[in-house]
Amino acid sequence: MSARRDLTVRGVKAMLTRAGVDYSALTITHDPAVWTDLETGAQSTSVKIGGPKTEREMVWDVLFFRPGLGCAPYPEYDLWSRR
Repeated sequence: MSARRDLTVRGVKAMLTRAGVDYSALTITHDPAVWTDLETGAQSTSVKIGGPKTEREMVWDVLFFRPGLGCAPYPEYDLWSRR
């Protein structure tokens, strides 16, 4: 079994760049809080994406369909992580 890799800011920006998404209106940062999956016990951190909702929706179009990624949406930001 391979080690779990956290999602990184660099990785998110690379995915968005490859998809042609302009993320300049967004703030993309590492969220150091560790969360635990209650079903598996796996621990991970998240990438926090803040900014206007319309720009964050473009991120959803790219990341939501990527295998293994999940999102916790909030009104002002979204937390993306590996599942």
